[in-house]
Formats: sequence, C-alpha cells, structure tokens
Amino acid sequence: MGPAVLLRAVISLSETQSSQDLGWSAWLNGAPTVYEVPGDHFTMLSAPNAPHVAKLLVTHLDPWSATIHDTPSPSSPDASAMASRGHARQSATNRLS
Repeated sequence: MGPAVLLRAVISLSETQSSQDLGWSAWLNGAPTVYEVPGDHFTMLSAPNAPHVAKLLVTHLDPWSATIHDTPSPSSPDASAMASRGHARQSATNRLS
C-alpha cells in the first residue's frame, strides 16, 4: 500500500482543536502527508475550491498510475480486452453524468 494523503479543510466545523492529521495516524502505518485545502468539509469539493483539490490529487496519483496499470502493447492479446473494458467503463461513466 502506498503513502496516505489527507486533504484537510482550512475551515473547521468543529469547535474543538484536533490533531493535524485528524487522528488518522492511529489507523495508518505512518503519518499521512497533510495538505490544507480551501473551504470546509462540505465546500472543499465545490467551486471554486475543487480545482485546488483536483490538482493535489493528480499530483499524488500520477506517479502511482504508471506503476499500478501495466498497459500491454497493442499486439498483446490482452490489449483488445483492456480496450473493451475501458470503452465499457467510459460508457457507464457517461450514463451516470
């Protein structure tokens, strides 16, 4: 399992002070990397805050995507099966939008 990343809202909805990692270290094999993001628990994923969160996620997920997803070469027997699954997944995503 890779390192944990915690996106912590700058505006706290709690009146009590909590630890920097919001208690997540107790559940992990180490301390998470903590980033403060604009907004509160409910607005951090809404405009205008969402692009900031998205940028942080892309920054941390891009390096992992290369190691997790081994893409077969186009001549590989698995390539067409992966392409079909990708097309089906995209179609399902479009229906949900």
